[in-house]
Amino acid sequence: PMRTRITERGRSLSGGQRQRLALARSLITDPEALVLDEPTSAVDSHTEARVATGIAGLRRGRTTVAFASSPLLLDVADRVVLVHEGSVVAVGTHRDLLRTEPRYRAVVTRETDDEAAADPRQDIGAVPAMNSIQQIEERA
Repeated sequence: PMRTRITERGRSLSGGQRQRLALARSLITDPEALVLDEPTSAVDSHTEARVATGIAGLRRGRTTVAFASSPLLLDVADRVVLVHEGSVVAVGTHRDLLRTEPRYRAVVTRETDDEAAADPRQDIGAVPAMNSIQQIEERA
């Protein structure tokens, strides 16, 4: 595998392989701050779990912002921020937000509107909307 030739622009690679290669290239530079956009969207769940654990370990002590809806990736995050219609509406850990924020749960679990309406947990412990950085920091 290490001797395999890669065609121009990675055309001989699968989407998941291209995504992992791009992620590896960004991680090897070890920047102080790194922004990732759905870094595991093109890989299977087994690979996604390994990538999530790897990112968490390699980026410890550095700032990493990941735009993601993957439960595996969100579970290893120190802090998760839910943005709805351009405003921050909740901040917490993945597990806390699953328990307290119906909008978060719907996005992460890909729950339908009918399933959400039937869920008795929907209104329990809802986090009020927060619109400023100061409020986010106070909740964290």
